[in-house]
Amino acid sequence: MPYEQHPHVITPPDGTALWRYMELARFLQLIDGRYLWFARVDTFSDPLEGTLTDGEFNYNPEAPDEPPRFREATADPFAQMMRHTTYVNCWRMGENESMAMWDLYGNGTGVVAVTTTVGRLKKQLENDERSVYIAKVQYVDWQAPSVLRGTLDLITRKDISYQHEGEVRLFVWNTAGIRAEGIYRPDEIPPGLTVSIDPQAALTQIWINPRENPSMKPLIEGLLTRYGLEIPVKLSNKLSTRRQVYPRSVTQ
Repeated sequence: MPYEQHPHVITPPDGTALWRYMELARFLQLIDGRYLWFARVDTFSDPLEGTLTDGEFNYNPEAPDEPPRFREATADPFAQMMRHTTYVNCWRMGENESMAMWDLYGNGTGVVAVTTTVGRLKKQLENDERSVYIAKVQYVDWQAPSVLRGTLDLITRKDISYQHEGEVRLFVWNTAGIRAEGIYRPDEIPPGLTVSIDPQAALTQIWINPRENPSMKPLIEGLLTRYGLEIPVKLSNKLSTRRQVYPRSVTQ
C-alpha cells in the first residue's frame, strides 16, 4: 500500500538526501539480509530518548512559579512504555557528508555510509504490512517550560545538544507487546526488529570512511558484485591532501 503520512510528524520532501553511517558488519547485514535494523528506543545511549522533557516534568501552568519537581525521567510509566515499544532506524539529512558523523561512528576503519532519499525509502516501506513512518527529528531545549503536545513527540525529538546530527528517523510503534489490559513486560519484547528493503532500489551511493585504506573500495565493489548489486562506491576525500598547481602568469 502507498506510504501513509502521519499527521503528527514532519516528513521531509521526497527529494531530501539521507545518509546512514554504519560499521562494516551492519553494512553486510544490509546487503546480505536486505533489511534495515530498527533498534528499541531504550537501547540507545541517550537516556533522554522517549522521555518527558525537564520542562514538561516541572511546568505547572496553574502555578508557573512553583519550585521544580525532581524525578527520574525514565521511571515515568508512560515514557517507559514508549521506550520499550517503539523502534527506530536513524539517518542524517543533508546533501553533503559529515565529518562529525564519520568521527561519531568510528575514528578508525570499517565504517561506511549509504545514501538514499526520502522518496526511495517511502517506496520500500510500501511493502511492509506494519505502519512505518518517516519523521524529521525536532531539537528542543530540554529545560524550557512546555506541555506535551502528543504521544509521538516523545520519539520524534531530542535535546538541542544533538542538533548537529540533523536526524531523520524511521520508526515503528510495536504495540504487539502490550496486552489488552494495558500491561506489558519488557522481557517479552524483542530488542529490535527488521524492515525488508531492496538495496538496489533504495540506495543511491556507498561512501567509504576518509580514514579508510583505499583498498577498501575494490573490496566493497567486489561484495556488491557478489550480491548482484550495482551501486556506485566512492572513497571520501575529506582528509586527503591537495596538490595545487598554479598557472604561469601571462606576463611572464
